[in-house]
Amino acid sequence: MLFHSPQHNPSSQKPSSYRSDFQSNKTGQDNAKMLMAKATGCFKRKDYATAVEYLDTILVSDPKNQFAISKIIQCFSRMRRIDYAEEEYRGALKHGVANIFIHNSMLDAYAKAGKLKEAENIYYNKLGDKANTVSHNSMLDAYAKAGKLKEAESVYIQLGSQANTVSHRAMAYGYYNNSRYDEALDFIETLPVDARDSLPLQLVRFDVLRKMGRRDEALVGLNALLLRLPVDYSNADYVLARTLRAYVLKDTGQSDLAHASFRQLYSSVSSQSEHYARIICGLVFSSDTRSLSSSEQTEIQSYLKNLLESNNLNEGLKFDTVTALRKLGKSKD
Repeated sequence: MLFHSPQHNPSSQKPSSYRSDFQSNKTGQDNAKMLMAKATGCFKRKDYATAVEYLDTILVSDPKNQFAISKIIQCFSRMRRIDYAEEEYRGALKHGVANIFIHNSMLDAYAKAGKLKEAENIYYNKLGDKANTVSHNSMLDAYAKAGKLKEAESVYIQLGSQANTVSHRAMAYGYYNNSRYDEALDFIETLPVDARDSLPLQLVRFDVLRKMGRRDEALVGLNALLLRLPVDYSNADYVLARTLRAYVLKDTGQSDLAHASFRQLYSSVSSQSEHYARIICGLVFSSDTRSLSSSEQTEIQSYLKNLLESNNLNEGLKFDTVTALRKLGKSKD
């Protein structure tokens, strides 16, 4: 059991995998408010393991702290440790402290992990009429990634005036991930101007144009956009813009420029980034694999194999991951 109860006697139960992997070494003298501020800062920096240590310290002394439970589930989700997130969630349910924030955190974790049935259980059975915009967006994202476009459209319609940039982006990528590029572009271009011109939707549009073969148009747009954006490899939108530009360069036969771009991203972007898998695949696709060192090839293969085993990929990225692994395998033959 992973619920942080002061009465819990670890010697009476099988040792928790969570406890063996994340032993908090933070002082208990800090008050909860300070610990939460430190955890939040670590979360923003994508230092999720350290955030977990601070949150665990809070939960040992205050096992019903709902904000800490919600945040630690988010950390485990981004670390791709859905098993740890589930343990936290089960503990919250058992002790009657699961509120809408905890339900939403677990729903989002399931959506990101591609666990559609589990996400539906929270959305329809745990939340029901209490579902809010965050809930709807997570369920919409889960359906879109699973290729359930009819269900995704239903949730999107249900959002109505509550639909925001997150909603629009999820719906557009739903079409994109199912190779329905014309519908994705039509959807984006019929959005209100402020939504259509938002950075996330511009990036989806450039990605769609690339897939439709309108690569010159995509490259011009991405070049103009990157001139306006500050260089920040911790910013997901900046990283995606750079990644898309590298793929367009590859697609237009500019292999050297593409490889240089992917290598810069590979060395600058955290492996925790949501775009890291696309960067890794692009690096493999744009290079003669002999230009990758033996240690790099081993590291990349290990990452991609773990990614496949996580079953947390849409069909397009799964295909790219398998193709990249095959290319690496051939280089060693």
